[in-house]
Amino acid sequence: MSDLFKGIQDVFISRLKNMFFINFLMSWIFINYQISLKLLFDDMKIDEKINYIHNIEFSSLNFIFLPLLVTMGYIFLLPYINLLINIWFEKFINKDIEKHKHEKLLNNYELMKERQRAKLESSTFVEKQLELELKEKANNLEADAEKIKEIKIELKKYKNDLEKANINNNNLTEENKKLSNLFNAIKYENENLSNDMSKLTQEKTEIISNYQKTVTEKEEIKNKIERENINLTNRSELLERHIKEITNELENIKLTNSVLEQSNNQNKAEISKLRNEIGKKEKERLKLLFHKNNAGTGTFS
Repeated sequence: MSDLFKGIQDVFISRLKNMFFINFLMSWIFINYQISLKLLFDDMKIDEKINYIHNIEFSSLNFIFLPLLVTMGYIFLLPYINLLINIWFEKFINKDIEKHKHEKLLNNYELMKERQRAKLESSTFVEKQLELELKEKANNLEADAEKIKEIKIELKKYKNDLEKANINNNNLTEENKKLSNLFNAIKYENENLSNDMSKLTQEKTEIISNYQKTVTEKEEIKNKIERENINLTNRSELLERHIKEITNELENIKLTNSVLEQSNNQNKAEISKLRNEIGKKEKERLKLLFHKNNAGTGTFS
């Protein structure tokens, strides 16, 4: 995607650099100034601007031919106009400019001459003043020589004082070295103490963190035990309910069994009655058949 955007950007920049495209765009905006001003500076919404563009009547004269003529004139006629202006400028105006420059140079040359003369005149006056100043300085130098002798004597005294001060300075440097050694030793002990303190603080933080961990673990264990107790109580209650339900079901089963036994006994009694009745009926039927058979045989004989 980045390569695509870069390619579009390069194409757009090359189009902008193109003389014909820029000139055509500028001429189109200038000729169709009403449309361009309305689109750029009017407080319309984007939808209204789109509708306005759709409603514009296309005219090839204003949109294509006039901008093309203006751009072609700008590209091809302007260089000739610039050339004519340059020729006219060289013929009429440049001569006056050259004259004015020449006059200016002459005036500057004359001013430089006057300045050089003034400098020469002032230099003679300065030489005289310098001679007077040199005489005064020579007199002053003699006085200064005497002062220098006095200063040399004072310098000898200062040198002696400096030698004494150097001796004292050497003693002070030795004492400073001793003090620096003591300071380094104290600094080393202080560093050791700071390291020990840091170790102790680390151990303290570790102990505190371990204590906090144990406390949190205890709380977690306590919470787990409480949850398990709650779960056990709930389970025991559920078991008791199940036991009660099972006992109730067993009692119901016993009742149904007793009812079934009673119904079975009744059925057995009824079956036995039915069997007896069927046996009696069978016996009666057999007797009737027997009697009928006997009666038939008697008639046949």
